[in-house]
Amino acid sequence: MSVGADTVGSETVRQIMPDDELQSKTISFLRFPLIVGVVFIHFNLVKIGLAAHGVNYCAGYPDWFYLLVRFFSEVLPSMAVPMFFLFSGYLFFYRTEFDGNVYRSKLRKRINTLLIPFILWNVIGALMIAMYKIPFLQAVLPGAANADIELSPMRILNIFYNKDNSILVQAASPARNTPYPIDAPLWFVREVMAVVILTPVIFLSIKKMGGWFVVLAGIVWAVVIPMVMPGGYFSLLSRALFFFSWGAYYSIGKLNFVGELRKLKFAPYAYLPFSIADTLTKGLTINIFLRDAVILLGIITVVIIAASLLETGKARVNSLFVKPVFFIFALHGLIMQNIGKMLVSILHLPDNALVMTVFYFAIPIVTIAACMAVYMLINKYLPAICRLLTGNR
Repeated sequence: MSVGADTVGSETVRQIMPDDELQSKTISFLRFPLIVGVVFIHFNLVKIGLAAHGVNYCAGYPDWFYLLVRFFSEVLPSMAVPMFFLFSGYLFFYRTEFDGNVYRSKLRKRINTLLIPFILWNVIGALMIAMYKIPFLQAVLPGAANADIELSPMRILNIFYNKDNSILVQAASPARNTPYPIDAPLWFVREVMAVVILTPVIFLSIKKMGGWFVVLAGIVWAVVIPMVMPGGYFSLLSRALFFFSWGAYYSIGKLNFVGELRKLKFAPYAYLPFSIADTLTKGLTINIFLRDAVILLGIITVVIIAASLLETGKARVNSLFVKPVFFIFALHGLIMQNIGKMLVSILHLPDNALVMTVFYFAIPIVTIAACMAVYMLINKYLPAICRLLTGNR
């Protein structure tokens, strides 16, 4: 992604950029900002806290600190993963006449693009757990000394489903039903694989019901699952099904989703007040509905803004930022928390809200830079390995 002036006037660019080209560039352009959002989601100091060298950070700080973290880790990036689902659904059916042969072909392709990277990254995550037993790391990673490794069949399988009940056994820590793999962000890949298996049902349902199927899937995601089975695996699956189907609806209907979403001109104006309300009401019952509204408004808003920037030449797609996106997605969850804990332990940062604010913004940036550097090294010296890890993206 690159932003800057363009020598061509905005009206000229607006006239010469075809709709399909603008849509393709919008998807590519948004990938990097969205992955930055995902990284910030996973460095939510309000939820995860931070404990090092006998200090429990982020406790008793002023309200502005918690509001700031909630906004940048829970509200602003909340549309990131749903948008990746939407893109996946749109691209799955893009310019294809879906039938049994196409379905089988796409399933075979997803073995390379989804299944193999999913297995490899979670195995890498499991191997990294073994580093908890290294004496040096036990000194800088709180809790590592009290952890044991158990390689029972169920705990090994839980590498891919329930990270808190997998091979790492924390002393005096009860097993929890946490439906995330050991490389937690890759729950997204797991759920994409699940809905890909369901694509014949999605295709036929959209063909028969049109947009009403998407509405029904949205009701299941936003209302039914939170009331009946909140917080479990099916909340993740219902989210994947709704947003994947939303993207699929445009593709199956031969619609340009950028053009369709740009018709909803009210969204950018509604997004700011809704996002502020979402930030201020975390923990309240009403927030469930505000959160979902912010996700929907956020998707429309970022598409409108990105398309406008690209169309007027104020932004352009830069492959330097696009190509490592999946690698960043897969690696950051394995290293970011440890990067933060190690730096706090080594630097002995003071327990101060201003210092932790700088720390909060710095660690995701450092993590993304580290992921990009590792990607470039592996891509240059071990390209075959890089293709396996990224699904040949």
